[in-house]
Amino acid sequence: MSNRLGRELFERDRDAYFQSMAAAIEGKAPSAIPAIGLNVALGLVETVLPGAGLKKAVKRWRGAIAETMGVAYVVAVDETWDELDRDRARRLLDEMLAYLLRVVPGRSADRADAAELHTAIRVEKALRGLGSSVPEAAALRDYIVSQGGYRRLNEFKDLFVGMGRVMDNVKPKQEREYSAVCEFAWDQGLHLGVLHIIGEI
Repeated sequence: MSNRLGRELFERDRDAYFQSMAAAIEGKAPSAIPAIGLNVALGLVETVLPGAGLKKAVKRWRGAIAETMGVAYVVAVDETWDELDRDRARRLLDEMLAYLLRVVPGRSADRADAAELHTAIRVEKALRGLGSSVPEAAALRDYIVSQGGYRRLNEFKDLFVGMGRVMDNVKPKQEREYSAVCEFAWDQGLHLGVLHIIGEI
């Protein structure tokens, strides 16, 4: 039997689903994320979170941020996304990017190759759209969030972030900032996984 994550396994045995998540992660995160996606996502972490008063936390927990992002990406790619219409998601992504590439400023990716630069910019705008309240991103964001795969994976977000707090020996006074940066990192990793599933990266 396949150990891939999916609706059937989740509904039949959530403990087995979690064990399959752990098996998928072992030895892969965060190196599994394509370099262009990882660099863009880490750039967003360093751009967005300091504005929320978390600049020191980003520096302090840089390793945990990358690890959490990698975990979320790996399990997202391992999910079957049974209910997802990939063509519809891709169409909604293209519609969102047609708007965001015109009007939303963002970090310029440091790339010499034009094709790679184009991909980096698309990934950055996609991550910004999925993680924001921009009305023009709502159609894709709402569609992805409504998916069973997204809900299944996010059900374990608090658990994985909590495990990270224990493994990183986070002090009680640092728990809030650790959770804030790692929850953001989880979202970025999950969104990168979605972009992989629909063929963007």
